[in-house]
Amino acid sequence: MFSEKVARKSSFSRGVFITLSEPLDQAINYFDDRAPRFVIVTVEELFLLCERKQSLKDLLVKKFRYLDETGCIYRHIMYL
Repeated sequence: MFSEKVARKSSFSRGVFITLSEPLDQAINYFDDRAPRFVIVTVEELFLLCERKQSLKDLLVKKFRYLDETGCIYRHIMYL
């Protein structure tokens, strides 16, 4: 599993899981109590980044900040 692979790395390691569609609530809730170190990025979000000429780095900073603050691995770019 992807989360286990990231967990075996250094405690500073972070992972990005790219998916074609929005993840199910069940998948997001599964990682709520597990202290995940990865975030989910959808292809739609990548498209929006390109369309708006925004930085991938800025998106990842926002997503990892959201992860650190809430423990949730996914939040759509429009709501960050």
